[in-house]
Amino acid sequence: MLQESNIERFYVGRKEWVPKMEPTELFRRNYYMIILSVGQSALYYPNRRILLDGTYLIVTNPRLPFGTEIIDENHSGYVCLFPEDFISQVAYSRSVLRSPLFNLACPPVVKLSEQKAERIKQIFEEMILLDESDYIFKEERQLVYIQQIIHEILQIPSSESPTLPNSSSYRIVMRFYDLMEEQFPVNTQTMPLRLKTPQDFADALFIHRNSLNRAVKEVVGQPVSAIITDRIVAEARSLLRFSDWNVVDIAHMLGFSSTSYFCMVFKKIAGMSPMAFRNLWEKK
Repeated sequence: MLQESNIERFYVGRKEWVPKMEPTELFRRNYYMIILSVGQSALYYPNRRILLDGTYLIVTNPRLPFGTEIIDENHSGYVCLFPEDFISQVAYSRSVLRSPLFNLACPPVVKLSEQKAERIKQIFEEMILLDESDYIFKEERQLVYIQQIIHEILQIPSSESPTLPNSSSYRIVMRFYDLMEEQFPVNTQTMPLRLKTPQDFADALFIHRNSLNRAVKEVVGQPVSAIITDRIVAEARSLLRFSDWNVVDIAHMLGFSSTSYFCMVFKKIAGMSPMAFRNLWEKK
């Protein structure tokens, strides 16, 4: 399996085989993954094991920990990986918000007909050719391909695919993420984030903070505070790259008490200061 440290921006490729991962190892990764899986395998989510035999499209996101087990030695397919900020330009369109990339209620695993499988294989092959090209706008084009795959998923009836359990914890987590995503993207300097802390979200959901944290920890494997911070820093990356706002304004709009605290949190997660991140993209 590809190491997360190697995924800087976007990766797409064929995978002839995948090393077997222990079924009990549920990982929460900091990137989205779209897999076209051909053969026998198993997916492990919290409290759920899904056996796959055939051609499936698998979509994972940073919210949901999962593990894999390859059963068929001849297992093959394609894989596409990208971090949160890669899709920041389109992540909040209605179709993407309804997709398995964001919504835990949607099937993360979709069985494909022969015709649908060939169509998605073609999209992956086009993505690979584009990724190997020198086309200067290939990132924008890759986003179009991702949306094409999402629309292919949305056309498949959910009753044909396995779903995750509809427990009370899942319902709380889905409501929590809905509230969080409603605040993004930040596109005006007159309305700072309203919900910034676990207590803010618990109050908005009319539940105790401990109940929220317990549900999120059960489903996602991380505390609420870490997830909120990750999402806010992802928005900061997008603003640093695509807006001309200065660091002081970005820190204020994202609800940080001071610019120095924002810079400290950003560097801890991104590995560099906000200005270093902006300068890096300006040079590309």
